Amino acid sequence: VDNSCECFHKIDHSKLLNRKELYDKIKTCIDEQIFTFQMSDKINTIPINTDKTKEKKEIIINIDTNETGPEYLKYYRIIESELFENCTDFRQIISSSEIGLENEIPSENKKALNYYNKGIEAVKKNDSKSAIDLFSKAVKEDPKFYYAWDNLGINYRRLEQYDEAINAYQKSLQINPYGTMPLQNIAVAYIHQKNYNKALDAYQKFADIYPDNPETFYGIGHLYIANLQNYEKGLDYMCKAYNKYIENNSPYRSDAETMIGLAFKEMKAKNQESLFYKILENNNIKIGK
Repeated sequence: VDNSCECFHKIDHSKLLNRKELYDKIKTCIDEQIFTFQMSDKINTIPINTDKTKEKKEIIINIDTNETGPEYLKYYRIIESELFENCTDFRQIISSSEIGLENEIPSENKKALNYYNKGIEAVKKNDSKSAIDLFSKAVKEDPKFYYAWDNLGINYRRLEQYDEAINAYQKSLQINPYGTMPLQNIAVAYIHQKNYNKALDAYQKFADIYPDNPETFYGIGHLYIANLQNYEKGLDYMCKAYNKYIENNSPYRSDAETMIGLAFKEMKAKNQESLFYKILENNNIKIGK
């Protein structure tokens, strides 16, 4: 992990043209450590022979070098998770990937791009069925076209086809694990399915990658307040969202205010007004009592 973190520290953002280049750099940094990590992990699991009377056996260590193989992906995700938690440079690089770098070409496949653009036109006409058909054709031409997967997910969700929407978001995240749109919207799709535990897991993954994004706090807070009726937890998250919206001068602060008001109403009915004000105080929010 330390070596991968050092690799990220050396990335020069100014020379990157688009997100694909950035994600390729990230993958290279992680890939360079997978062989060593696999080897050391498997050596550590070899039982030590303390019985000197037993004949020594040849030990074979199999290393998975297939980038799509299950073992390779397992070690890749372990390193990636450790980096999210322990490497500041990694978190900063991922956060910056959603700021700037906007001049990239969504796909170099002309047929896929043509279907995609027609799909966008269908979306503008509120024709989700046609949009799904066109975005589906786009990803068939270019399976790594994650913008098309994202839009496919959005339009499946609009038609309340939540399983298909989740599958599309997951396809997008397999290509680009750091896309804010699918990270956020896969949680929303789970909420529509009333699968609140998976929604929380999805929001937590979003928060792990983008800890300063107010939508993570708002999403979790809304889920606790509106769906799980856990007003104490929901209020704390919603206060954090509110503070972030204020910091960013975002008009979405009014949405957070509405949810804080709902939490107050419910907590007052439960004689928890003092707890309500305590949570606000802990988040440096002052309102007249």
